[in-house]
Amino acid sequence: MIFERRQYTLRPGRVDDFWAAQRRWNVHEASAALMDANLSYFSTVAGTTDQIVHLYRFDSVDHWQESYQRYYAEQVPEYFTSVRPWALAQENSLLTTPPMAGLTDLWTSEPPRLPGGIEPIRAGDGSGLVVTEEATDFFPGGLATYWSAYGAYREASATVAAEGHLGMLVTMVGPLHRVYAYRAFADADHALRYEETRRADPAWRAFTERYRNEVTGSRTSLLRPSPVPRQRSLFEPAPDRDGTSGTPLPTVATPGAGR
Repeated sequence: MIFERRQYTLRPGRVDDFWAAQRRWNVHEASAALMDANLSYFSTVAGTTDQIVHLYRFDSVDHWQESYQRYYAEQVPEYFTSVRPWALAQENSLLTTPPMAGLTDLWTSEPPRLPGGIEPIRAGDGSGLVVTEEATDFFPGGLATYWSAYGAYREASATVAAEGHLGMLVTMVGPLHRVYAYRAFADADHALRYEETRRADPAWRAFTERYRNEVTGSRTSLLRPSPVPRQRSLFEPAPDRDGTSGTPLPTVATPGAGR
């Protein structure tokens, strides 16, 4: 299984137009190849403004390639001519699961699941649910130190480490030596309170102390799932997911090696 992250920076004021275009053009059969692989689209609430983030999961590189070939062959040209002029920049990455068990289990399950305590979006787009996306870049070789430190942190502070945890991914194509960490919260206030709790945690401070000299950059964005139900499949109700059946992160005795 592989994952894809797409990030579009739009011209100011075009986010609402982008969602309107999704409702018009990407709810039909022509978009099924990609929407079947969709975890969620997001827009930024805090961080770099006017950005759209797409997250997908695919069975393989062949599945990824075939899905896009079908999409571009079947989607009407008017969609592309409408939305492409709104984009100022685009960034694409293929990602894989970390070399440590349990960090992406919710996304590799069938169907993907939400963490415990997070309810699916059941009506319209009125939910306050937000997702934090933390991206951390490392010097070559620095990931080995990071994963060793993260394994120790999870053992020392399992409850804090597990709260809201959605998944962690590592780039395999795109900006290398980058780790993405995603957490879901009922609203922005919960996300802020969690960050305050984590920063006060001695285990978290010890963790960051161990790897910080390996870091070349980091950023955190606050994301809101797409207002289009078909483009937020992770957050939609499913027959065997009631929004409260998330699995806590297991304790890892032996951290994996980095890339």
